[in-house]
Amino acid sequence: MDNTTIASVIGVTIVALGVFGFMKGLVRSLGAILGVAAGAYAGFWGYVNGLRVASKFFRDPQPWMAVVVAVLTGFTAIYIVRFVLRFVADPFNQSETGKKWGFGLPAALISLCTGILMVWLAFSGIRYCGALSELDYVRNKVTSDQPANVPEPYLLQAWQMLDATRAGQLQITTDPFNDPDKRKLCQLLIAYTDQPLRQKILATEDGRRTFDQLAFRRLVINKELLESAKDGTVFHFYTAPALKPALEDRQFLATLEQIKIEELLALR
Repeated sequence: MDNTTIASVIGVTIVALGVFGFMKGLVRSLGAILGVAAGAYAGFWGYVNGLRVASKFFRDPQPWMAVVVAVLTGFTAIYIVRFVLRFVADPFNQSETGKKWGFGLPAALISLCTGILMVWLAFSGIRYCGALSELDYVRNKVTSDQPANVPEPYLLQAWQMLDATRAGQLQITTDPFNDPDKRKLCQLLIAYTDQPLRQKILATEDGRRTFDQLAFRRLVINKELLESAKDGTVFHFYTAPALKPALEDRQFLATLEQIKIEELLALR
C-alpha cells in the first residue's frame, strides 16, 4: 500500500468521523429545537386554556393559575420530547441509570419501561380530564338557551381522538380510572337538575325505569350532591363519595347500562 492510498484512507476516515460528529451534533440540536417547540406550543395551549383547566379543580380560578398551567404543560412537554428522542437516538447509552446498573442493556430496558409508563399515564390523564370536560360540556348544554351552539371542549376532543386510535383502545382496557357507568350517572344527575329536561326524561320508558330505582332516589334527595351537580366544581362532583353506593348496586347498574344517555340529553 503506497503513501497515497494510506493518506486517502486516513483522509476518508477523518471526513467520515467529522460527518458523524456533525450529524450527532445536528441530531442533538434538532432534538433541542423540537423540545423547545413542543414546550412553547404546550405552554401557549396551557396559558390559553389554563383557567378552564383550573376551573375543574377550583370554584373560583385566579388569573395566575393560567400561568402555572402554562409552565407545567410546557416543561412537561420538553421533558417528554427530550426523553423520547434521547432514547430513540441512543437507547443503549450508559446514562446515569446505566452507570448504576453497570451496563447499558438494563438501562435501556428501564428507560423503555419508564417511557411506556409515562405514555400510559398520559393516556389516562387525557381520558380522565376529558371525562371532567365532558361533564362540564353536558352541564353547559343543559343550562344553555342554545345548546347546539355550546362549543365542545378541547380536552373532550383530545379524549375522543385518543380512544379512536389503536393505542388508546388497547390502553383503555388497563385504565383503572376509566368508569363509563360513573360518567353516565353524573350526566344523568346533571340532567335531573334541569326541571324541563327532567320532565321530558320521565316521559320516556328508560327515564322512568332509571328514576324509579331506589339507588337513584337516594342520590336525588342528597341536596349537597344535586347542588354540586348543578353549580359545583366538576372535579368535586365527579369524585363525590355519595355516588359510590349507587355504583355498587348491581341492579341499578344493569338499568343504567341499558339507557342511551345521548338520546335523553338530546331531549333538551
